[in-house]
Amino acid sequence: MHEQELLEAFKAYRVEAHQRLFAVVDELDYNQFRWQPAQTLPSIAFHVWHLGRWADFDRVAIGGGEQVWVAERLAQRWGLPSSGLGVAETGMGMGDAMTPALARVPSEQVQEYAFRCLRALDDAVASLAPTDLRRTTSGATGDSRDIVTVLLGHFAHDNRHLGMIEALRGMQGLSGTATD
Repeated sequence: MHEQELLEAFKAYRVEAHQRLFAVVDELDYNQFRWQPAQTLPSIAFHVWHLGRWADFDRVAIGGGEQVWVAERLAQRWGLPSSGLGVAETGMGMGDAMTPALARVPSEQVQEYAFRCLRALDDAVASLAPTDLRRTTSGATGDSRDIVTVLLGHFAHDNRHLGMIEALRGMQGLSGTATD
């Protein structure tokens, strides 16, 4: 497969994966969105926020503009101490102590932020040319990566969290699959 074909396939699969996520989250009520099977297991709300944070971060990494999170000062607006939000304020490595603070943010704001960032990432990916795939950028920990590595990592990451969301739906007695 040539880079152009790879990029076109990736663009299509990105949009499809995000549509699946939107479909399994849109129908949830407040309690289903916030439900945790145990205090140490994150809710669907956390997974959605976390996916939005990485989409926001990765969009910037591939050249798609400023982070919404930073531009709109959402951590401050939502009363979240940025020091407790993990690596690059994405939730990666965030301790359980932050769960109650994140739970105070209205569900519709969490979902709106995440979905806006996911769509913005899709738009940024749609604008890429095959020659962009080998361009180098910085990761969350300051490491150097090429754009194709960022995109493939993001795709795998989103699908892992979609699987967790499906499992949490199933534990609540809902249809767990996003591919019905």
